[in-house]
Amino acid sequence: MKKTILIFLTFFLLCSGYYNLNAQFNKTKWMDGNWWGVGCQPYALDHQDWEIFLTYNYENKTIKISYPEFPCSGHWKLVKADNNKAEFIEYITEGENLCNNEGKVIITRIDDNYITVSYFLPQVVEGVIAFSTLTRSKDD
Repeated sequence: MKKTILIFLTFFLLCSGYYNLNAQFNKTKWMDGNWWGVGCQPYALDHQDWEIFLTYNYENKTIKISYPEFPCSGHWKLVKADNNKAEFIEYITEGENLCNNEGKVIITRIDDNYITVSYFLPQVVEGVIAFSTLTRSKDD
């Protein structure tokens, strides 16, 4: 009996986690498409600017990020979202030694054509380390 209850409880928790993540993704439809902008790290010892390319495919629930000037790229994992803001963890998969990995990224919706991106590395430094405003590609 205890084994049956444990199996049922485990199944329930897995399903509720899956449902919760899908519910979170449903709140990010406003991000669907291709985005471009210039990142800025004003507080670095050597002030840096770089291009950012973000592709969010709502149907496939995939988020790809590219920083061609470093060069680094990877994907983001959704942590939580609402209708105007989303929080992600960034995983760099190419150029890992050139870009920070597992940072927190906050996307805020300005309107249908603009979003802001704020980057944090809470395990290293307090506060925002870089930011950008991205523009939706006209091809979307």
